[in-house]
Amino acid sequence: MIEASPAEVTEGDEIVVDGHDFTPGSTVTVVYADAEGTVLAENEVTVGDAGTFRDTLVVPEGVALGELLITATGEGEAASDTVLVVAVGGDGGLPVTGASTLALGAVAALALLGGVCVLRSRRFADSM
Repeated sequence: MIEASPAEVTEGDEIVVDGHDFTPGSTVTVVYADAEGTVLAENEVTVGDAGTFRDTLVVPEGVALGELLITATGEGEAASDTVLVVAVGGDGGLPVTGASTLALGAVAALALLGGVCVLRSRRFADSM
């Protein structure tokens, strides 16, 4: 079994993978693949006497957003876990989702202005 943390990451964050119940002294290959299936890293680790191991990966720049799949395979053993890669806003705060409200407000203002112009031109034509 492996456990990856944290559950949600952005570019530059570190993912920590803890494995347990693997064969002591064996070699485990840990593969990290992004949401597009691109392999980001493939690391080999040696399992300790207690059947545990730890591996880390710093999330690289340009990684695809979405689920990042982590698999660990050893001598007849395999396990997987996922973390979610999200975008970060320019201020390093919360993830950016949805549309810009400024753009939507500008479109609404233009539509309102266009409607007022049409009404005025009809009233002007009717008064002649």
